[in-house]
Amino acid sequence: MRPLYLELSAWGPYAGKEKVSFDKLEEENLFLITGPTGAGKTTIFDGITYALYGEVSGMVRLKDALRSDFATDDQETYVKLVFCHKGKEYEVQRTPRYERKKKRGEGTKLQPEEVSLWIKEEDKVMTGVTKVNQKIEEILSLNYQQFKQISMIAQGEFLKLLVADGNERTQVLRNIFKTHIYEELQKKASEQARKLSGEMKDTISRIEELCGGIFEETIQVLVKERRYQELLERLEELLLEEKKQAVRLEKELEEKQKSYQVLWRQWEEEKRRKQLQEEIEILKLQKEQMEMGLQTVLVKQRELLTKTKEIEEKRQIIPRQKELLETLLERETIVAKKEQCFLQVREKEAIVLEYQKKQKEREETLKKAQKALLEGASLATKEKELEAQKKELEEVIQKRTQILQLQSEKKELSEALQEKGKQYKEAEEEAKKARQRYEQEEQFYRHNFLGMEAFSLKEGEPCPLCGSTSHPKKAVLTGEPLSETERMQLKKRAEECEKKATDIFGKGKEVQGNYVAKRDLLAQQVKQWEENYKISFEQIEPFLEEKKQVFQQKQAKWQEEVKEYELLKQGIQQLEKEEKEEKEKLQSAQEEQQQLLSVYEQCNGMEQQLQKKLGDCVRTKEEIQTDLQIMIKEVENFERSCQEIQEKVEKNRIAVSQKEELLKDKQSQLSVVYEEGKMEKINGLLEEEQQKIKQIEKEKQEYSISIYTYETTVKSLKEKYKKYEQLTKKYGVVARLDQLFNGNNTERLKLEQYVLSTYFDMILNAANQRFYKMSNGRYELSRVEKVLDGRGKNSLDMEVLDHYTGRKRSVKTLSGGESFKAALSLALGLSEMIQNFAGGIEVEVLFVDEGFGSLDEESLNQAIQCLLELANGNRLIGIISHVPELKER
Repeated sequence: MRPLYLELSAWGPYAGKEKVSFDKLEEENLFLITGPTGAGKTTIFDGITYALYGEVSGMVRLKDALRSDFATDDQETYVKLVFCHKGKEYEVQRTPRYERKKKRGEGTKLQPEEVSLWIKEEDKVMTGVTKVNQKIEEILSLNYQQFKQISMIAQGEFLKLLVADGNERTQVLRNIFKTHIYEELQKKASEQARKLSGEMKDTISRIEELCGGIFEETIQVLVKERRYQELLERLEELLLEEKKQAVRLEKELEEKQKSYQVLWRQWEEEKRRKQLQEEIEILKLQKEQMEMGLQTVLVKQRELLTKTKEIEEKRQIIPRQKELLETLLERETIVAKKEQCFLQVREKEAIVLEYQKKQKEREETLKKAQKALLEGASLATKEKELEAQKKELEEVIQKRTQILQLQSEKKELSEALQEKGKQYKEAEEEAKKARQRYEQEEQFYRHNFLGMEAFSLKEGEPCPLCGSTSHPKKAVLTGEPLSETERMQLKKRAEECEKKATDIFGKGKEVQGNYVAKRDLLAQQVKQWEENYKISFEQIEPFLEEKKQVFQQKQAKWQEEVKEYELLKQGIQQLEKEEKEEKEKLQSAQEEQQQLLSVYEQCNGMEQQLQKKLGDCVRTKEEIQTDLQIMIKEVENFERSCQEIQEKVEKNRIAVSQKEELLKDKQSQLSVVYEEGKMEKINGLLEEEQQKIKQIEKEKQEYSISIYTYETTVKSLKEKYKKYEQLTKKYGVVARLDQLFNGNNTERLKLEQYVLSTYFDMILNAANQRFYKMSNGRYELSRVEKVLDGRGKNSLDMEVLDHYTGRKRSVKTLSGGESFKAALSLALGLSEMIQNFAGGIEVEVLFVDEGFGSLDEESLNQAIQCLLELANGNRLIGIISHVPELKER
C-alpha cells in the first residue's frame, strides 16, 4: 500500500483544508514532516489510519473528538486518501461523527459517521462503515493494529519496549503476534488433564460401587488393589458356580412337579366320581317331576275334547252369518248412493236457474255497451286533427333549431375570423424579422467580402472590382460573417415564414367568405319566420310554449277517450266470452242431471231386490257383527288351546325320555363307587408337595437374582475396565502435553513463552543487522538465557553484547543516543517481521516518530543512512521530527 494523495478538512489542528500530494515525491522515497510541537505532524499519519480503518494512532485521541475546534460552522469535516496497492488505485473518504450546523434553519444536527470507497479500475463505489472496513482489510490483508505496527514507529514506544522487563515485553509481543492461542492451548491442556483425571477417579468409584455388594474378601482385595483383570476372572468363576446350583434346583423342581401332577390327577378323578353321583340323584328327582307334569297335561287334553261338538256347531253357523252381514252392507251402500244422487240432481237444478237469471242481466249490459261503441266512432277524426297539429308544432321547432344553429355557426366563424387575423399578424411579423435578419447577414457578408478583397490589394495593382491602382481608403473587416450554409438557412427560414403568413391570409379569406354567407342566410330565415308567424324571432319561446300546452291538452283528452273506448270493447268481448262459457256449463249440467236421474232409478231397483233377500230379518248390522266376532274368537281359542295342549304333551314325553337316557349314561360312567374321605386324603398330600415346590422355586429365584447381579456386574465391569484402560492411555499423553505446555519440563518454559522467544529471536536478528551498522560494529542485542531463582526463566528478557569488551550487559546501561539507535533498530526489525509473517502484504510506507534530537551528528548520519537503505527498496519513509538538522538536510 502506497499513499498518493491525502486531504484533511477541519481535522484536528487544521481549521481548513490541508492537502498532501505524496505522488510529487517521485523518486525521493525519504521525506521529512517537521514543525513545532503541537503543529499536527502525527495528525498526517492519523489521517491515513482513520481514512483506512476509522481509527487514530494516539492513545488519547477519541474518534468522536476529531473535528477541529478552529473550524467554521459550515466547514465540513472529512479525510480523503488516494492510494495504490498491487497495481490498482483506490480512493477512500471518511467522515467522523460530529455536531454540525443545520443546512436549513437554526441549531445543530449530529452528523453520523460515513465512508465511501472507490475502486478506480473497476469503477465501483462501496458505502457503509462495516462493508468498507471489511473490504480495506481484504485489500491490504492487515487489520488496524497490524498496519499501525508495520507502518508507524511511534514516539518513545520502542524505547519503552527496549528497557521494559520481560513480562511487559511478553504482553506487547503477545498482542502483536496474536499468541493468545498458545496460552489457550496451555489452558486447554491443563483442563483436559484435569478432566481425564476426574473421569479416571469417577470410573474407579463406579467400579468400587459395582463390587460393593459382593462381600467376598478376595473380591474386595482385588478392587482395592485395582487388579481389575483378576477381578473379572474371579467374578466369572463365581457366576459359573451360581449357574451350576441353579441347574440342580431346576432338576429337583421338575421331579416335584411330576409327583404333584400324579396326585392332582387322582384328586380330579375322585372329584368327577362325586359329581356323577350327585348328578344321578338329581336326574332321578327331575324324571319323577316330569312324569307328574305329563299326567296333568293329559287331564287337560281330555277336558277340551268334551267341547268339540259345541265348537263344530258354531263353525257351521259362521258362514251363514257372514253372508247375511254382506247383504246388509251392500244395501247400506246402495241407499247412500241413491241419497247422494238425489242431492246432486237438486244442485244441478239450482245451477240451471242461476244461469237463466244471469243470462237476462248479460243481455241488457251487452245492448248498452254496443250502443256506446257506436258513439265512439268519431275518435278517428279527432286523431287526424291531432296529427296535423303535431306536424305543425314539429315544423316550428325544426325552423327554430335551424335558426339557432345558424346563429351558433355565425358566432364560431366570427371567432375563427378574429383568430386568423391575429395569427396572420404574428406570422407577418415573424416573416418580416426573418427577412430583415437574412438581409442584414447578406449585407454584412458582402461588406466583409470587400474587406477580404481589400486586404489582399497591393498599391499599384488594379482592384478586381473597380480597376483602380490607387487604394487610399480600403474596406476593412468588421467581424467574421456567417458561412454560406448558415446564410442559406436564414434565407430558407425567411421564405418559410412568408409562405406561412400567405397561407394564413388565404385561410382567413376563406373563413370570411363563410361568415358572410352564414350571416345572409340567417337574416333571410329570420325574415321568413316573422312573415309566416307574425311575431318577432325573439318571442319564439313563449309562442312555442303556448302551442305545446294547447297540443298536450287536446292529446291528453283524446288519449282518455281512446282508453275508455278500448275498455268498452274489452267489456263486450268479455261478456260474449262469458255467455259462451255459461251455455257450455248449462249443457253439461243438464247432461249430468239426466245421468244422475238414471243412476237414482237403478239404485232404487237394487234396494228393493236386497230387501226381498233379507226377508224378515230384524237384527241390525252391528248385532250380527258382534255375534260373528264372538263365535270366531271362541273357535280360534279352542283350536289354539288344543294345539298348545298337544305340544305340551309331546314336549313332556320327549323330556321324560331324555332324562331316562341321561340317567342311564351317568350310571354307566360311574364304574367305581365313590368313597367318602378319599378326596381329603389326596388333598393333604397335594399341599405337602406344593410347599416343597415353593421352597425350591424360592431358592431358584435367589440364585437367578444372584446370577443376574453377577452378569450385570461383569458386563458393567468390562465396560468400566475398558474405559479405564482408554482413559489411562489418553491421560498419559495429555498429562505429558500439560507438562510440556505449562513449563513442567527441563527448560521450565511454557509453550507461549517458547513461541514468543522464537519470534523475539527473529526480531533481534533483523534489528541487529541495523544496530550493528549504526553502532559501528560495537553492539548486538540478544535474549537472556539464564535461569531466574529456581522458578524458571523469563524468555523475553534482553541484554546487549558489547564487542569492545566481549561481555553482555543490561540494555539499560546504553546511553541516550545508543538507546535511540537500539530502539529504532528494534522497531524496524519488528516492522519487517510483522510484514514477513503476514504473507503477501505490500505496505510501502513507514512513518518514524522518534527522538532524533538525542543523536550526535555521526549517529544521526548512521540512522539516516539506515532509513535511506530502506527507502531505496521502493518504500516511502516519512520522518516526523522537529530537529533542525534534519530540516537542513
